[in-house]
Amino acid sequence: MASDARLVMTVLIQNGKGLIFEGLKSLVDVGGGTGTIAKAIADAFPQINCTVFDLPHVIEGLEGSKNLSFVGGDMFNSIPSANAILLKLYEDYRYIFKNFFLCYNSQTKVYQDEEESLKPV
Repeated sequence: MASDARLVMTVLIQNGKGLIFEGLKSLVDVGGGTGTIAKAIADAFPQINCTVFDLPHVIEGLEGSKNLSFVGGDMFNSIPSANAILLKLYEDYRYIFKNFFLCYNSQTKVYQDEEESLKPV
């Protein structure tokens, strides 16, 4: 995701004035790789604790900061708790979302572009 991450974050943070992150205290970037997106969010919004969650070998040796941490694991088993989940759309996203809803309570909403939010399954 790092290939398009800088452009996407510039648009979201600068042009969107950060409204999408308003009120967030924590965010987990699932499959966040080396943390390009989470680092941009953590730098722009120091009140948000960002977690990059990816396979252990992907995050091995990466260093966090005051509000950025790296956690290794398998998103098909469980994910760290947070106010918001950031996930790039994958081919098998419905399977992944089903697992998210099992990990989080029924108040969870997942938005996909401008389409209606997915409902818990």
